[in-house]
Amino acid sequence: MAAGLAIGLTAVRPQALEKLNAAFSLSTPHSLHDVQLQVRDITSNPKWEKAYQYEIPVLARVRPDGTEEVLPRLSPRLGVEAVHKKIAAAFTE
Repeated sequence: MAAGLAIGLTAVRPQALEKLNAAFSLSTPHSLHDVQLQVRDITSNPKWEKAYQYEIPVLARVRPDGTEEVLPRLSPRLGVEAVHKKIAAAFTE
């Protein structure tokens, strides 16, 4: 199973999703092309909503065994390259 990154949202801000998609499409030595991006509505799962209602958006690394690790929140002011670098670093740990 490929590694994945889940983003939990209650309402998708187009700019945030565009930035993530752009970060995933960058061609660098630490490519994210093998990482699957999942966009989740946290209101669809009461457990997620209770845990993350005040922490939107939530980024979580989904491991091959299905467990998840919540990643530190990314500043909305980060550029595409910085977002890519931070997400790639989570997958090299």
